Amino acid sequence: MPFLTSAGSKEDDDGVLTGYELLYKFPSLLVNVVILYDRSSETNSSKSAESKLMEKLDDAGLWSDDDSESEERAVRRTEDVEAEIQEFVDEVCQPTFNELSKTQDRITNDESHPFYLHQHLHPKTVHLQIITRDGKAEVIPCAGVQPQSRFLRSKDVSLLGQKMLPVYEPSKIEVVELLGQWILRVSVGGQDLCCKLNIDDGIIMKEYRALQRVTEHGPSSMRVPKLRGLVVEDDGVVGLLLDYIPTRYTTLTAAVESAAEEDHAARKAKWAAQVEETLALLHAIDVVWGDVKPENILIDEKDDAWLLDFGGGWTEGWVDRRLANTKEGDLQGVKRLRQMLTEAGWIY
Repeated sequence: MPFLTSAGSKEDDDGVLTGYELLYKFPSLLVNVVILYDRSSETNSSKSAESKLMEKLDDAGLWSDDDSESEERAVRRTEDVEAEIQEFVDEVCQPTFNELSKTQDRITNDESHPFYLHQHLHPKTVHLQIITRDGKAEVIPCAGVQPQSRFLRSKDVSLLGQKMLPVYEPSKIEVVELLGQWILRVSVGGQDLCCKLNIDDGIIMKEYRALQRVTEHGPSSMRVPKLRGLVVEDDGVVGLLLDYIPTRYTTLTAAVESAAEEDHAARKAKWAAQVEETLALLHAIDVVWGDVKPENILIDEKDDAWLLDFGGGWTEGWVDRRLANTKEGDLQGVKRLRQMLTEAGWIY
């Protein structure tokens, strides 16, 4: 099934709500789904399902200027309605998505015609609209504009100037598996690597600089993926190539749930110790982890814990905002991770 990459309201030049648009990403295809706000129906019974949702969304965003809490409530109402819209679209589009998924599976799994990263970066776009006919919501093709690419091409001189890293073109990198919206398992010269695409220059540069230090100054035994190359297109960096780590569990969260069922306290204690050990090695070479949380730890096939995601940021409940992107914040987050792993239940 596709990833939902973006969703939001459509408005006219006067800021009046005209509809809602969602963009879904398949490996080599973008699907743009739009719902239009038809205000012509006078009675509620004659309104289509999509127009009722648009009216609900329009009303949700209203608040009183003299009530500070009113705006917060409006934001929460809007988020609730948007979640309802997305659920509605997913349900109506499910048969269409199923057919597109079959086609995409044939494209990506056809060994006689490899699927390359260039196709993923420059997908074709299908434009769809949801309308109601005879009381039933259905999907029809519609006209549309090619969405702007979410992937950036960093021109940072310090990154492009690195001669120690091999440089690869997207047309030479074969996609093996989509691991997330911006993370792929790829094959380069027969070697499996992880490709992290550039959706934010600031984030990709932080990750690059951190992993560069890990690769150059960290011990080879450190359980952090090492930098293996750059993906370059039109003289800009569109992604980083890292070690691909075959996993037993995709995240520590999944591992903890499994270990809880099996009551393996020793495994949890081992993971906590490994995270602490890796963090100490990172700090010794002046690398800050940053976004400490279970989702940024994976458990490999040997049941060992690896640290991921060095692009900065912080997550509430794990690191306090005032300590974000500091060694102190790392230590706070890892302390809370140990609590999670050695005590019953989650900490928040």
